[in-house]
Amino acid sequence: MTHPKAEQLLQAQLRYILMQLQSEQTVSNEVNTLVAHLSDKPIEQLITLEHLQALLGKQALDYPVQVHLTEQIVSQIQFALTHASNDSIKIADLIPADSVETVAQYLSSQKDHREAFIHRIFSNPAYAQMLSQTISHAINDYMENNVIAKKMPGMGSLMKMGKSVLEKATDSNLDSALQGYLSKNINNLIAVSEKMANRHLNDQQVYQLIKQGWQSVAQQPVSMVNNYVDNEGLNSGAQVISRTWDSLRSSDYIRTQVNDGIAHWYSQNKQHTLGKILRDVNVDAALIEQELKLAIMPVVRQLVEEGYVAQRVEARLRDFYQTSEVAAIFAD
Repeated sequence: MTHPKAEQLLQAQLRYILMQLQSEQTVSNEVNTLVAHLSDKPIEQLITLEHLQALLGKQALDYPVQVHLTEQIVSQIQFALTHASNDSIKIADLIPADSVETVAQYLSSQKDHREAFIHRIFSNPAYAQMLSQTISHAINDYMENNVIAKKMPGMGSLMKMGKSVLEKATDSNLDSALQGYLSKNINNLIAVSEKMANRHLNDQQVYQLIKQGWQSVAQQPVSMVNNYVDNEGLNSGAQVISRTWDSLRSSDYIRTQVNDGIAHWYSQNKQHTLGKILRDVNVDAALIEQELKLAIMPVVRQLVEEGYVAQRVEARLRDFYQTSEVAAIFAD
């Protein structure tokens, strides 16, 4: 900087800028003016679909979930679960009764889905095996330990003799005979079981089961959740979710879903103004001004008092006054 008045002008500008930054009204006016200007702009004038897809896709898919972030989320959940107020707040205080009623009505009316779910369970080979073993065990247990045989003298011996005669007649032990019978007839037994389940779990019965389940927990404190969730389970669950997301986010399927989802949102909202989008998430000029006063201005004042703003502004101004263009102006 060669001109003698350049330094004086730089310092005058610096003092003016710092004074303006410390004026809450000046900063508020500038922010409100900028927000009002941008709020009238449609989304498509502020950002293109391609830019939005690249920005959100990169942030959502290109980077793994940081370990520290996962730890912080788990820590916050643990804190919430052990909060002192959980002992005094009942579950019914948090969930409206009409919401429970709506859920009960909806779930109890899903007859087709319910019957399809029951059929899937009963048609599973594992269920057939479990049912066979249960029936076989029950019959054997009855033959050997039933109450009548114990109370009536000689009845136990008679039943054992009958079992022995049956085994000799079929040339196999009772258990094998039962298993053979059940293997041949298990499908019929399952079909009967499925019909009985569907008959018992009708709309009204399901509705009553849901309501009874709700009544059993409604008056319980929120802290009862701790009986089912522990720190080890939370940590394990967080790790599973993190690993699963790391696998999913690199798949073509998820990337296509994210890109197409953004495109769908953009097509529906590109002609809406930024102001409307902000209002949809309960952000308006009054909120921005309030946050400016409560959060931003104290930070700005602290940066000014620490000398940080003066240092950065002076550096930029000094670069400006050292340009050849400014030197030419002073030379005139």
